[in-house]
Amino acid sequence: MNRLFALTVGFFALVAVSRLFGGPEPLPSGKEMKQVAPAPAPMCDWTGLYIGLNAGYGETDMTWSDTDTVDAFGSTVGTDNSGPTTLADHRESGFLMGGQFGYNYQWRWLVLGAEGTFDYSHVRAHTVKGLRDEPNVFDTQSDWLGTIALRVGVTYNRFLFYAKGGAAFVHEKYIWLHGESDDQNRTSEGQIDDFRTDEVRTGALVGGGVEYAINCNWSAKIEYNHLFLGTDNISGTRIDGGVAEAESFQTDLDMDTLQLGLNYKFWSLGGNRSPSLTFSGVERLEPKEMAAPPPVERACNWTGLYIGAHLGYGAGDLIWIDNDDPSEAPELMVEHDQRGFFSGGQLGYNYQIGSYFVVGGEGEFSYSEIVGHSDNKLDGSPDIYDTRNDWTGTIAGRAGVTLWHFLAYGKGGAAFSHEKYSWLHGVPDDNKVEPFHADDWQTAPMVGGGVEYAINCHWSAKVEYQHVFVVDYDISGKRLDDGINETEKYHIEHVDMNSVRVGLNYRF
Repeated sequence: MNRLFALTVGFFALVAVSRLFGGPEPLPSGKEMKQVAPAPAPMCDWTGLYIGLNAGYGETDMTWSDTDTVDAFGSTVGTDNSGPTTLADHRESGFLMGGQFGYNYQWRWLVLGAEGTFDYSHVRAHTVKGLRDEPNVFDTQSDWLGTIALRVGVTYNRFLFYAKGGAAFVHEKYIWLHGESDDQNRTSEGQIDDFRTDEVRTGALVGGGVEYAINCNWSAKIEYNHLFLGTDNISGTRIDGGVAEAESFQTDLDMDTLQLGLNYKFWSLGGNRSPSLTFSGVERLEPKEMAAPPPVERACNWTGLYIGAHLGYGAGDLIWIDNDDPSEAPELMVEHDQRGFFSGGQLGYNYQIGSYFVVGGEGEFSYSEIVGHSDNKLDGSPDIYDTRNDWTGTIAGRAGVTLWHFLAYGKGGAAFSHEKYSWLHGVPDDNKVEPFHADDWQTAPMVGGGVEYAINCHWSAKVEYQHVFVVDYDISGKRLDDGINETEKYHIEHVDMNSVRVGLNYRF
């Protein structure tokens, strides 16, 4: 849960800094981007239809048990009278990203509403263990989830504190790779004999959060949810020695999620209503009782120091080659793709030149979970490869042009990334797979670009693409072979990494 805590602290720190250092608007120039706002403070509330985006992190505790009477380890169908057997007990974790759609109705300080969400997720667990003197690989992944819930909350100033409850729907995939297969029984991808199935699980949801109104239309939120997915039976076909066998297992899991979101409220659907509280805590009168004040223009531009947060998705390919013996030709060990989410923060400075041009510099750091996984076979033994990009950083210059509230920009600089490597080969007598582990960090050129939208003179939202030109390099580490530590060196060829992110910035 450390990552959930870090995301929570980061979000509240950003809001606190914005409230502390908000200060006056920049001096007008007459030519720059302009924000039109009523004077005095806008009289608006939470009532209305809204749509938004969210991204966050999820964790589950998963137990996978063999509860039927079919021997899950036998080469032929047999009777299993040993009772329930725990095959895997592991934790799924990873990022999720999607959108939400809902409606709120405010009456005085009380807000009622309903909301639906849908997220693509990469909440995954991977466990390797020895059972019955053979290697076993358990993979489970929640690849999408949806929710339908009611919300109830109270307002204070620009904040909405709310609780929610409803139903959750999660699509779960299960993979069990067991033992060694003969060459003629391998699939075209070279996978070990396996069991695979999937299901949609339904359960109850409870949660809550805090939403902050940036202005009458835009709001940002942080939200925690707990999904009670419970115990369920899964069924499928296990391929063992080329023979298909029906198997059923029992799984038990609950899920916790922490998400950041950005909403845009369109309009009120209720017409005239009773007086209600504004974001500033002042009772609102109906338009027929008090005319709207005349609008005033506040001129502001992109110049200034800013801080923000981002979430995104990255993808690339990786090739692992054994070339440490000069007397032998290089051997391709594995080629697989890396996919996954990342989140982090950025700090930068912009300077606007005249009415149209903006230059600046930006640094960012991201915790990432961009992973690759392959199950192959070398020398008659199963081989399991895992690679993971666990953090990245960039330092770049930016240059762009402005149009109304938009800034279209390009950027270029250097990227820094840390990669972990794991190779599990064969299985010894003590039921533990013999491993090779290594890690390395690399520097590479980076280019990218994006579009940033100024919500007001302080807040802006962006979407950005980056391309990293990853170079080839060697890795070295220790490999345990029959209980003996051996130094091994391998060559890594990276196909360039691509990423897309969304971000929220606050300019001081």
